[in-house]
Amino acid sequence: MGLATLGVKLTADSRIGLLMVALWAVAPGSIALSRVYAEALFCALAIWALVALVDRRWLTAGALVSLAGTVRSTALALIAAVAVAVIIALIQAARTRQPIARWWRPVAALLLAPLGLLGYWGYVAAVTHRLDGWFWIEQHIFHMTFDWGAGTVRDIRSTFLDKPSAVELLVVLAILAAVGLTVWSLTERIPVYLHVYTVVVAFMAFTPSAAWVSSKPRFFLPAVLLALPLARLLAPLRTSVLVSLIAVLTAASTWFGLYLMIIAKWAP
Repeated sequence: MGLATLGVKLTADSRIGLLMVALWAVAPGSIALSRVYAEALFCALAIWALVALVDRRWLTAGALVSLAGTVRSTALALIAAVAVAVIIALIQAARTRQPIARWWRPVAALLLAPLGLLGYWGYVAAVTHRLDGWFWIEQHIFHMTFDWGAGTVRDIRSTFLDKPSAVELLVVLAILAAVGLTVWSLTERIPVYLHVYTVVVAFMAFTPSAAWVSSKPRFFLPAVLLALPLARLLAPLRTSVLVSLIAVLTAASTWFGLYLMIIAKWAP
């Protein structure tokens, strides 16, 4: 519902909004939405936070971003989006000499947005008795470090130069498709803070080490606006063609997720 609403607000076209929902729902990592992963809850909070930002409902946006921060550290992308949106709003307010009373809501949203993530990190620090508890867990328990995407690039290169398994090839193709859609999405004429959100999510998905490379398609799921340019491209097609296409993509995505978990025994 939130993604359809966001699509309509950005394009004034309900058909594009519905297509965004359908395309996002059949993304390669979307099987995580039916499992006990954080993506479903995080995406719900993130999408409605973006809707609130577009509507300039600052306090609602700040509260939703704060809640999202208690779910996933991907909330950094939302915090960055709020920061850019607030800076733009304050610059416009200063240029038009609006009264200070008009400024407090954006500023309050900016202060509210990071509280959930800081609280989450603080809780992990208290439990682990380490100030860097969250980062320590990522490195020593999940074996994930930040390497600017070097490990992911190595995996992509070796997949095409060596003799990859079917699952390796599928995962790499899903990652490359997400990167391509990220670049394509930048051509959309939407508020800059939405581009910031998308780019930061994609950056956070691509740049950690490739220890869990099979999970990277899932890490791209919060970048919901990757569906926008593709939805705009497909919207002129007849409904019968779109229904058939989405049905095929649904079957392919379901097969991909089940193959990943059951046959390859990789974590989505």
